[in-house]
Amino acid sequence: MEPEFQFHVHAQEAGQIAVANLAEMRRVEQGELLFSLVSPTLENDAEQSRIRNERIYHELSVIGFDPERQDERLVLLAEQDQIQSELRSVSEKQERMEIFAPIAGYAELPDVPFAQGDWVSEGELLARIVDREAWIIKGYVRELDVNRIQVGGEAVFYPDLVELGPIAARLVS
Repeated sequence: MEPEFQFHVHAQEAGQIAVANLAEMRRVEQGELLFSLVSPTLENDAEQSRIRNERIYHELSVIGFDPERQDERLVLLAEQDQIQSELRSVSEKQERMEIFAPIAGYAELPDVPFAQGDWVSEGELLARIVDREAWIIKGYVRELDVNRIQVGGEAVFYPDLVELGPIAARLVS
């Protein structure tokens, strides 16, 4: 048995966990904040780009529209465009540092769950969100029984966990 809807939550950027808002099997709502990461590298990149941008802005104000310095002005404007692009890229990465629940469900954490202060790599699995309302049951049918069942037919599944009790099912393929 596996949930029909589940989502693996991965760190989209490397960073340090500032907020870990999950506990094993806690119900989460779609859009709820699960993790917030910080990255000193990204913060430094943003600060360095802002400083360079301010320097260029100052240099452009000194140059003004002096016709003898137009070539220099064009170079500074091109550099300013590049810095603006870098700032947008850093901003987009910083937005990905906040990780929200993509679906409503229950949290399943890795064997060693992450906590505030832990460092994570880009792509690292942080949790799995599972919708426990609908399940997929995979099973095999003996060749002798294939002709007596059909897609859409109803069935009863008896899980190994007796406390779950019999589960009504429908054959989909």
